[in-house]
Amino acid sequence: MTKGPADLRMLRGDGEWLTFEALFTDYRTDPIVRGVVLNARNVTDRRRVEASERANQTIFNALVEMAPVGIFLADGDGNWTYTNSRIGNDFDTDSAELLGTGWHELFHEADVERLLTELAGWDGQGRYVTELRTRHASRPRELRLTVSRPRSTDGELGAVGTLEDVTSRRGLDEMLLDGAALGSVAGVVGSAAHDLHNLLASIGFQIGLLDTPDDSVERVSAANEAIDRACDITHDLMAMSRPGRGRVTALAVGDVIEGLSDMLRVLVEHAAELHFSADVDGALVAVDRSGLERVVTNLVVNARDAVGSRGTISISVTETTLDDDGPENCAAGDYVAISVEDDGCGMPDAVLARMFEPYFTTKEDGNGIGLAASLRTIRGWGGDIDVASVEGEGTTMTVYLPIAEC
Repeated sequence: MTKGPADLRMLRGDGEWLTFEALFTDYRTDPIVRGVVLNARNVTDRRRVEASERANQTIFNALVEMAPVGIFLADGDGNWTYTNSRIGNDFDTDSAELLGTGWHELFHEADVERLLTELAGWDGQGRYVTELRTRHASRPRELRLTVSRPRSTDGELGAVGTLEDVTSRRGLDEMLLDGAALGSVAGVVGSAAHDLHNLLASIGFQIGLLDTPDDSVERVSAANEAIDRACDITHDLMAMSRPGRGRVTALAVGDVIEGLSDMLRVLVEHAAELHFSADVDGALVAVDRSGLERVVTNLVVNARDAVGSRGTISISVTETTLDDDGPENCAAGDYVAISVEDDGCGMPDAVLARMFEPYFTTKEDGNGIGLAASLRTIRGWGGDIDVASVEGEGTTMTVYLPIAEC
């Protein structure tokens, strides 16, 4: 009969304790051996490593439990095989109760459908980040999901990820985009806008002193127009730090955009040709002029970034009548439609579904605010944006603004 293995400690002559893994085999009934045979090997170094690993694991487990975000492990079907206590808090339950479940059961159905579509097209490289709304909690939460797919030694793909509660942050984002919570940044915005206005005025003055060649007059004129519009924006920023609405007036959209076209051509001249057409018969819309110019400029800049080295961007202004099947925020009625069409790379469905989310961007140097802020602005005027895009063919973004009753 064999007993063990068991650890035995032995004191060496220099005072250091050594650990031996011992295996005892009973040969007392064997007529030749008639005793107990001990096999032992020195495992001192191994036990030190194992003890260090156990200590590190204990520390790691404590850090995972103390983490300010939820941490989970999932199998290939998206079912969670481990969750820390923070995830349990997010769903108002014990984290152990969540094992065997996952995003299929815990998040809003529309968000899960989008998530699964995007994961199906993900190559597993880098990180996947999205936001999901919870279903099973005392109050709805919005969680930012970050997933990585490390490859295990057996070749199976699982997932490790985090969940961060961004509900309060998104609520603040909404207020900021609506212009309703500038709060403590109001003074900074007003001061910076004031200084920027002074710099723009100085630039305009210096340009006026230049001896402009005849073949550059149009460029200088466009530069001065850009400075004037930038000054209008600084005025709006300074006004933003004080209570009050923007300067909403009834405007002829076609005339406004035609006046903006020279500056827009300067913005896109190295990437695209810009074409403009208007077919409106005196229709007016109630908007803030500088806000409208910012919206159109933002759409044109996005189109420029999509067309590559050389492409075409077309701006058209027309009148149209929408029925009840029109864009979400548009009631049935008469509208002015501003379309910005490009023949660039287009967008996949996954990007289309999120393009108006605050802080979502596919650009390395983007901030994800432009389209979200534009949508808020347009909906504030009673309009909406419609997007049509085909990968490899291009994108058309159409702004609908209700015709003002005169």
